[in-house]
Amino acid sequence: MKTSILFLLLLLLLLSGNSIFGMDNNFGYDQFGNKFIRGSIKVKLTEEASVRAIMMQSSPNSMNEFFGATQLDNTLRTFGTYKTERSFTEIKPNYRLPNADIPTVQEYVKELERYFTIYIDETVDHNRVITALLRDDNIESAEPIWVYEAFDMPDDPSYSQMFQFAQVQAEAAWAVHKGENGTREVLIGIHDTGVQWYHPDLLPNLKINDSEWTNKNEPIFIEQSGRLIINPAAIDGLDSDGNGYIDDVIGFNFFTSDGTAPNDPNGSAQNRHGTHVASIAAGATNNGVGVASISWNVKFVGTKHSHNSSGQSLYNVDQGLLYMGAIGVDVINMSWGGGGFSPSLIDIFGYLNSLGITLVAAAGNGNNDNFFLPSSYPNVLSVASVTSQDKKTYYSTYGHSVDVSAPGGDVTVDGGILAAVPVNSYAKFQGTSMASPIVAGLAGLLKSYYPKWTPKDIKRRIAGTSHPIDHLNPQYVNKLGEGRINAFRALTDTELNFRKPLRLYPLSSQIIDDNANNMIEPGEMFRIKVYMVNFNEFNGSDKVTFRLKSDDPDIHIPDNSFEIHKLVGDDLIILQNRMVAQAKPQAKPKISKLYIQIETEDEMLNPDMIYFDIVIAGGVLVYEPNPASKFQSGAYINQYLEANNYDAVYSNTLPTSLSGFKAAFISYGHHSEAPVHTPTSAEIDAIYYYIASGGRLYVEASSHFSQKFFGSLGLGSYMGYMFGLQSASYSSGANPINQFKGIAGTFADGLTYFNTTQPLTTMTDKLFPNTSAGGYALFENVGWGNTMVACNSPYGHRTVTSSYSIGHLVDASCPSTRDVAMAKILDFFGLVKPLKIDLVDLTTCKTVPVELGNNWGTDCQSGSYGNLTVTGGSGNYTYNWHPTYGLSNPNVLTPTVTDPSYDTYYKLTVTDKMSGLKHSELMKLTVTQPPLVYVPYVRYVKRNNVVNLDDFVLDYNPNNTYFWYTDKGVALSQAESQNWLAKIGIHRFDVNCTDETGCLSETKRMMVVVSLRKESIDEQFIAGDNGYMVMASFPNPATDFVNVVADFAEETNATVSVIDLKGNVINQELFQSVMNIDTQLKLNNLSSGTYLVVVESDTDKATTKIIKK
Repeated sequence: MKTSILFLLLLLLLLSGNSIFGMDNNFGYDQFGNKFIRGSIKVKLTEEASVRAIMMQSSPNSMNEFFGATQLDNTLRTFGTYKTERSFTEIKPNYRLPNADIPTVQEYVKELERYFTIYIDETVDHNRVITALLRDDNIESAEPIWVYEAFDMPDDPSYSQMFQFAQVQAEAAWAVHKGENGTREVLIGIHDTGVQWYHPDLLPNLKINDSEWTNKNEPIFIEQSGRLIINPAAIDGLDSDGNGYIDDVIGFNFFTSDGTAPNDPNGSAQNRHGTHVASIAAGATNNGVGVASISWNVKFVGTKHSHNSSGQSLYNVDQGLLYMGAIGVDVINMSWGGGGFSPSLIDIFGYLNSLGITLVAAAGNGNNDNFFLPSSYPNVLSVASVTSQDKKTYYSTYGHSVDVSAPGGDVTVDGGILAAVPVNSYAKFQGTSMASPIVAGLAGLLKSYYPKWTPKDIKRRIAGTSHPIDHLNPQYVNKLGEGRINAFRALTDTELNFRKPLRLYPLSSQIIDDNANNMIEPGEMFRIKVYMVNFNEFNGSDKVTFRLKSDDPDIHIPDNSFEIHKLVGDDLIILQNRMVAQAKPQAKPKISKLYIQIETEDEMLNPDMIYFDIVIAGGVLVYEPNPASKFQSGAYINQYLEANNYDAVYSNTLPTSLSGFKAAFISYGHHSEAPVHTPTSAEIDAIYYYIASGGRLYVEASSHFSQKFFGSLGLGSYMGYMFGLQSASYSSGANPINQFKGIAGTFADGLTYFNTTQPLTTMTDKLFPNTSAGGYALFENVGWGNTMVACNSPYGHRTVTSSYSIGHLVDASCPSTRDVAMAKILDFFGLVKPLKIDLVDLTTCKTVPVELGNNWGTDCQSGSYGNLTVTGGSGNYTYNWHPTYGLSNPNVLTPTVTDPSYDTYYKLTVTDKMSGLKHSELMKLTVTQPPLVYVPYVRYVKRNNVVNLDDFVLDYNPNNTYFWYTDKGVALSQAESQNWLAKIGIHRFDVNCTDETGCLSETKRMMVVVSLRKESIDEQFIAGDNGYMVMASFPNPATDFVNVVADFAEETNATVSVIDLKGNVINQELFQSVMNIDTQLKLNNLSSGTYLVVVESDTDKATTKIIKK
């Protein structure tokens, strides 16, 4: 299901053709391969502007003016315009058809008279010209002069039974009516490559214009060189019937560049398509010769639009269509298509429809659901192809734009459709080109039977009586029209069946930006012009809302960007007045998506959202067609650019225009990979215009240079100008990288690579530079030849071409890395490396000063060692760190955080003094809190035990490292601390630790008491009231003295006292600024009894009882 269309259009058509740089360089191609004639553009002026333009062109004083509108004329001069003229000089409608809508015809004539052709410099980018013209208020539409293609698919010329008549019940229809029996003559127009009108199966039904056969005394045809020609003696060389065409006895020739006469639409033996089509639609029937046609002897007239040596491309199709209107045909068959969107053809079809002419066109041979042109235009009956078994042929286009299906032949099933071909022969062809004239013939048969019917009546009857075939084509439900035509039912059945749901799709879109450079810059307003079609021929809606939207925060869409429309069947509306958006000023270069949301209460077969891709200009484009390729470099190039702060725009499709990109990198991969993408004509056009405007372009393409650029695309004479290449050649054998070595004296000097990860090295081009065009060898694969060429063109552009993928080179030692090669190419392109900040997140301990902005290393490209925190730009910077609190100097690259206390994000903003450009990055400073260590104030150990002091740590963490010291500051080794021998006495230790970050804990004191006598005194130690000390007194009972020991949590003043039970101090000792006490108080003067021993510090107090013997 088709749900999206791309920037500046149009519809994807699967056509082939030579490049504009091939044998005929008058051709250009749009992004989908649609061919147009270079150097001319067709515009439709507003009504007021067209009146002024006609007056200007008739004025003798208008030599230097085109349309009499100053701004428009200036725009035209900018693009090298040298002439303008009316596109359709004489439009002479023929009102012979009984149902012509004369007022509508006259309105369309006025519309068509507003078309002018502008002739411009052929080297100018046509997309850019069209965008510029569409911005002008005097212009309603602008389009190239499209070239169309016939699309039959020929098979062997053997005879075959004509199965199609039984399939569509033609025999039963002929029993009701034959075309030759109508009350008025019916005329089918074969608008095609040319028709061998004197073929024995066509001549009987050829329409002869008696008004131009001015000398009836002479036969109208005579034989010359083995064929019939118009007898010069039977005509007078004048426009005798006043229809604007001289001597158009049997039709007209709109391609005379092959030397054929204007009044002879004959198709040669090399130009068979039109004859085959005419035979299917209106070949003589029941004449005992050759084949038959469904219309049963209605008349035909042909126009020729192709070269008689090829007969594939059609030119001047609009002129031929207007001719059909001038002679008054009833039906026109168009078994051709291609080109791009054409507003002028839409107006022409509306004009012909209002004259009463039924238009029938082939749906295309693309085997896809793209909207083929012209069959997808309003007022045209679109015909898909089915086999003799009513199944879609393998080649037929399908989709919601198809109205009906008809037999078109399938060599794998039924052998094809047999019909006449030049010269006087027959052949089987297959294609929607064959299905369309069957329907055109049926339209002629209906017109003969119902002469007053309008084109709408005929289309309704053909579609509404078609045989349902969706059940036979489950993959294509609702995509083969109303069904396969049934001639008998079309003549007789009044009960019509149609699908009701709407089928709303965009036929074309155009992005019109304010400055008309075909790119949307940040801050720029733009509007979208969408030609929306309801492909349901017969049902519409009272209300449909189309709302422009975007999910991209860089795109602003006003609230009123919506339009409400009423639709009828087969309707075309133009959305443009309120489809407005803006790229915000801060928008980054990108390919962004917009969409139109469709809202209605009616049932729809189409999706409710239709997507558009738009390009926001700037940055560097990276294009690789296949993101899964093992040969292309797009992913690597994009990653490198993003890592180095270039604005990279990555895409798997090449935009129509590359203007606005600072550089473009294109990676076509390898010629032998599957699937392979080869450069298209449309891509070459985009590349050429970009180069011509001074672009910077890198292209890697294995053997595409020799096989496509120099080969099938025919660009040999342009390769010097474009890429500085003289020639290219490849070998089918492998060419593995031996030494991919930079050429001395070039910017690649000193770089050498020894391998590649490309799966294949076959089909790799050897490149020969064109030195006179600025080309020179950049790298060679030693033993093979030059494989990368740079071009510093005297015309201002710069290119690098490579037959190996840069992204698959294997990095060697510095400087031979892919990144260095990319940096040097960007330097060559003149792209200053953007400011880049590589900040390193840091971790520090609380209160430990740390310096920011240090990222020291060796630059791979230069080999120099230095601080790589800031690179790119001019190298002359200013710095600003934020927040500034606690920084020694926030305006230098490496400030010091003097007292880090908590985690902080710091932003560094660097300003390039030369350009004024700024760039900012964030870094995180993690401040680690010191680890906590807990030990008891005192531990009791039995004498001679060997202990591990770490075991005394209450919150021991094996990830921390513990350091032990004596109270004299002597450090214990790990062996000493973990194997300490408990000796009698009181021992005091200090401990601290570091965690994994290196932060140091606070120092804690612990006392280890080893019993002073055989009995343990562990139980005699008590803690202070507030927990800041421990103390013990012994022996208990005591005789002449008491030992008092105490340990304090911090340095303090203390007293040790012996007190009787009445509170009297018996003995006391004072201590100043101590961490511990170990003293002995005398008791020999005391009487026996109970006493208190009290130790009191500045912050704590402990009391114990002793007994005096």
